[in-house]
Amino acid sequence: MALEEEFPIPAAEAANLRWTARLTANVERAGSRFVIWCRAHPRILAALGLTMLSGLFIVVYTWMPWWLDGSLLRQLAPKDRASQLGSDRDEVLKIVAGVGGVVALVYTARRHTIDRRTLESTQRALNLDPPGGF
Repeated sequence: MALEEEFPIPAAEAANLRWTARLTANVERAGSRFVIWCRAHPRILAALGLTMLSGLFIVVYTWMPWWLDGSLLRQLAPKDRASQLGSDRDEVLKIVAGVGGVVALVYTARRHTIDRRTLESTQRALNLDPPGGF
């Protein structure tokens, strides 16, 4: 006995289910194609990512002072506004530098952990004593 005979559903709902199944299959196929393309073109993907990060940085550098101090900046005279924008943008650069420093520290710590584990597994495979001896 077929599933449709056991649990009858209206024709419109059945058509919707078939459409949903086709869409899901197409999305999965497109997703796998995208993953394959990304693996085949890592440099293009890195360039796109760098472009997007650069664009995000420009937007943040330009607009963050207005987002943070917009009401104050509108009240200032043009000369004072320029100096306030300069100091606000300096703070944005400091924040970006701090985030970059944190990312570098996390990367270095992870890389060190991976290198240490690789060294230990290599020493075990070669039956060598670890540095410092036990």
